[in-house]
Amino acid sequence: MSGKWIVLFASIIIAMAFILGACQSNGGGDDDNASGADDDTGESDDDTSVDDDSAESTDDDSAIDDDAVDDDLIDDDAADDDSFDEDALYASICPNNQDPTAHEATELSWDNGTFGLDKHQLLPGDMESICFIPPHPFHLKKIKMYFAGGAGKARIHVLGDNSHSEPDETVDLMPPIDIDVPDKKDWLEFELPQKDLIFMPDQRFWITYEHLAEKPLLGQDNSSVDNWTSRQYSQVWAQQNPPWTWQAMNENYMIRAEGNLFCEREGVWFTETTTQAGIDPDYFGMRVAWGDYDHDGYDDLLITRGYVADDYILYHNNGDSTFTDVTAAAGINGTYAAFGIWGDVNNDGNLDIVAAVYVPQDGTDNGARSLVFLGDGAGHFTPIVDAGIAVNATTSAGGLADYDADGNLDLYFGNWLVTYPNPDSFPDNLFKGNGDGTFTDVSVASGIQDVTPSPAYGVTWADYNNDGYPDIFVANYGRTMNFLLENQGDGTFVDVAHAKHLDSPHGNRPGNTFSGAWGDFNNDGYMDIFLAEISHPRYQPDSEWSSLNVNSGPPDYTFHNIFDEKGIQRDEGEIDSQFIDYDNDGLLDLWVSDLYPGHFGRLLHQKADGSWEDVTYYAGITMHYCTNATWADYDMDGDLDLVVTRNSDGGHVALWRNDIGQDNNWLTIRLEGTTFNRAGIGARVTVTSGDLVQTREVFGGHTHFNSQPSLPVEYGLAKRDTIDSVTVRWFPGETETWTGIPINKFVDLKQGDSPNFSYYH
Repeated sequence: MSGKWIVLFASIIIAMAFILGACQSNGGGDDDNASGADDDTGESDDDTSVDDDSAESTDDDSAIDDDAVDDDLIDDDAADDDSFDEDALYASICPNNQDPTAHEATELSWDNGTFGLDKHQLLPGDMESICFIPPHPFHLKKIKMYFAGGAGKARIHVLGDNSHSEPDETVDLMPPIDIDVPDKKDWLEFELPQKDLIFMPDQRFWITYEHLAEKPLLGQDNSSVDNWTSRQYSQVWAQQNPPWTWQAMNENYMIRAEGNLFCEREGVWFTETTTQAGIDPDYFGMRVAWGDYDHDGYDDLLITRGYVADDYILYHNNGDSTFTDVTAAAGINGTYAAFGIWGDVNNDGNLDIVAAVYVPQDGTDNGARSLVFLGDGAGHFTPIVDAGIAVNATTSAGGLADYDADGNLDLYFGNWLVTYPNPDSFPDNLFKGNGDGTFTDVSVASGIQDVTPSPAYGVTWADYNNDGYPDIFVANYGRTMNFLLENQGDGTFVDVAHAKHLDSPHGNRPGNTFSGAWGDFNNDGYMDIFLAEISHPRYQPDSEWSSLNVNSGPPDYTFHNIFDEKGIQRDEGEIDSQFIDYDNDGLLDLWVSDLYPGHFGRLLHQKADGSWEDVTYYAGITMHYCTNATWADYDMDGDLDLVVTRNSDGGHVALWRNDIGQDNNWLTIRLEGTTFNRAGIGARVTVTSGDLVQTREVFGGHTHFNSQPSLPVEYGLAKRDTIDSVTVRWFPGETETWTGIPINKFVDLKQGDSPNFSYYH
């Protein structure tokens, strides 16, 4: 079902999150790095204490005396207005449904129905609130609350959401109402005078009781959970815990939302195939990278756990949509590494692995250091432990590219804090590739260490100024400035992030940037970048939000943040992102991974008018508390599929098959360099089909802690049925053009071999 009908209800305040989940939060403290290593490894898992289905199930009412419900609680005559036509409302929102007026009475709840305690000594103006996200479009009609004693008036709000973590008391989604509460412990149910309160599955709302006096008292259940669904604003607590305002509660407020679910989606666009594909869904994977190590045309999957031995798992793609664990046979088991990058570092035509090690500085150093595994093209890898990259640092990000145009892949390592939470950081490293699988450290000579050492969390190479030389974006954490290291073409780099507006895109103090994803999302031939930020509006109100930065092109190649004007909603927990065209319509879309309990990965669709909409609900992708993600056409059907990891339930890896992208035309191109590096990393490929001109670059490592997309580049063509030309820029000033390439094919292009091409599948 199309998501376009959402625009018909544009007056509703959409707070983008995801479906079928708790409105939870990290709750307190700076959770960016609770472990002293990585945010997404240090967080505890609060998802296990929550039954996700509870948000959409109805209660059996065993604890509720329905006869006690008072229908005359509200001082508002509008509650008796029977002229409202809800069927017409539903039909106006989802006219394309088989039955647009179909609906189901539903009660959304978190409590277990058993009263446990109440909060005394709350002052006038203090508030108690609980959050809901409907599993489908939801018409809120009634509220049910359990009061625990004390007669009086209670003021009820339906509030908007702040960063998917707490109520936004500045956004009342309806005029507040006052109800009369008798002096007894019981449930009260009341209809809302506002009849058209509709909430979409990507919209959180908070039902809130504002105290006009200490009493009446609101009940909490007797659970002891850490889902932080409930929040309390207490003036006394806020004064004692600045700059916090809302306190996370360990029990659920006994507040329920009643209404109708309607316009339920008719099918989803993605199907989770993890177990079916032979991938262990319980493997505690953190970093993911696609690469075809055995030349069979199918991308294989490398998953890294992080920080412990035996933390690699290599899955061979069997070509039938299944995978086999070949880690032991490949010779990479037992390795201690933070992430892995695919690339042909010795130019023998076989993919190798750069195994990057995060060396802890807390006394637990086991002597492991970064190394290179050389692949033989048949599935076995030989370690080179003295490859020249064995730095003693908290290496947390990296990427491959040929910065000096000598045909050999070079390597950038981004390093993190020496010891969390102290601000001192290791300087980053640049290694020049020698062409034989070894590297030479050129960090000082290249100028990349002229910047103040900062804690890196993401590294991505791309040619932002179209001069043919790859530049380096480094996403820095800890309220430090990002780097944009411009390649001068003579082996040196200069940080131009401030001049290009990428050090702090919002113009505030620097933020906690976790990654930068390059992509020409507006098809103008210039690389734009999305920066994923952890933001803490509760106690860092001036911290950066994520930003969508468009490249102005020549002559200045500066960046302008258009995040807010494009209609993208804010989320506190964004850490990893990638531009992809999941539906092959010729416009890049965006996946964003969201850290923290109660936050979900989001798929953002770019529409023809350049605006963006959250389509995660229609995609059917449910990834709570997720970390890294990357895309590849693993089943070779012409569209990009998703693998994503999450830091909850003891770790989780999920593979999502794309079932919608093949409805449009497409082209996938695999490159082979001759004097250029054999894997084609860093090459720029432009495909022209009539008025549609798309530019991609081949990435050797990507975004947060490295998550590597497929090396072949894919282009959506919508309904266009011809390709005018394909142009590959190899080295600066060296381009090559192919014509006559058909649509819907997997094509091999070899440097120096135009106009010839072949098919690899």
